[in-house]
Amino acid sequence: MSAPAGRALAGRAPSALPGPDPREAAFAVLYRVESGRAFANILLHRVLERAAYAPADQALVTEVVLGTLRQQGRLDYALELALQRPLASLPPAIRTILRLGLYQVWFLDRVPDAAAVHQAVEAAKRHGHAGTARLVNAVLRRLAAEGEPPPPRPEDDPVGHVAVTHSHPRWLVQRWIARWGAEAPPAPVSNTQIPQPTNYRE
Repeated sequence: MSAPAGRALAGRAPSALPGPDPREAAFAVLYRVESGRAFANILLHRVLERAAYAPADQALVTEVVLGTLRQQGRLDYALELALQRPLASLPPAIRTILRLGLYQVWFLDRVPDAAAVHQAVEAAKRHGHAGTARLVNAVLRRLAAEGEPPPPRPEDDPVGHVAVTHSHPRWLVQRWIARWGAEAPPAPVSNTQIPQPTNYRE
């Protein structure tokens, strides 16, 4: 699937801290982080503190926010392959919705793929328009069906291989490889991707 070309895709920023919908809360936190207007841990604490979430919903918001950020390198790599265009060409709100939806599809086993895609499409309607909703639907359905693409081969792109496999910024991996070499990822790369157990309800 190739993303439609044409007019620029618009995105509407969330105007206030969200209400009781935990996935909209996760979107708001990630959107502001993506826009460079907040640190994730500070805003996440504010959102959870100011809204009356049940413990299970607090756990879901925390897992989706921190998990999406933790796996952003892998998510972005797959999204760019599916889009066949730079992810940065999309509005921040739509980038955020794609990452959030794909994280749920790939990493939250108890959230059905169809539900995760539907929620992402509805979010794209709220924060974009019909065209962005179609784009989100097509990209997430494709990646839900095809699964995660293999990372770049280490012999072709050693930096890209480590960056995608361990979900770290390319510039940071370049520094690590310059210091430790590309034979194996250094301990700081591997240790930061240990998943944290989280309990939540659907």
